[in-house]
Amino acid sequence: MDALKIIKTNNSDVKVYVTFGTTPTGPDSNGKDLIKKGAAAGLNADGWAVMPFDYDQGAVDMAATTKSAVDGLKNAVASAYGLSSDAAYRKVGFSSMNGITDSAGEKVTLANFRSMISYATSHHLARVSFWSVNRDRKCGSGTDPDACSGISQNSWDFTKALAAYTG
Repeated sequence: MDALKIIKTNNSDVKVYVTFGTTPTGPDSNGKDLIKKGAAAGLNADGWAVMPFDYDQGAVDMAATTKSAVDGLKNAVASAYGLSSDAAYRKVGFSSMNGITDSAGEKVTLANFRSMISYATSHHLARVSFWSVNRDRKCGSGTDPDACSGISQNSWDFTKALAAYTG
């Protein structure tokens, strides 16, 4: 965190987003500790973001768990930095998976992602993204699963949905 603060302080044009895994309700103790260390170091990150997937809980509502994970992140950032809820939402975000994740039964549909974007818009989140643009298409015969979403979709559907996000 001290090194990131030095980089940010000496290079004001550099954007710093700290991204890490999460539980469905927000950062675990390691994530909360990271945020506290950032605040203690005086790091003014442009944003803190969670990767809300790979929960290993089977089929879950990925839009709902993303929202609750970001709410938990917002609470941790608000607490560590002494920010209001509104100000903290503007310092947090997420990087979703697009399609099937590494956890059995877990998938982010386009409808899930659009719901996440609507939530992000209502809170003016600092960062909204998805894991991999090279996966933003349906799988063809013999396609490497890392090169496609594994769900029914048109090419670039997630990209097009994300392009509408303006904060």
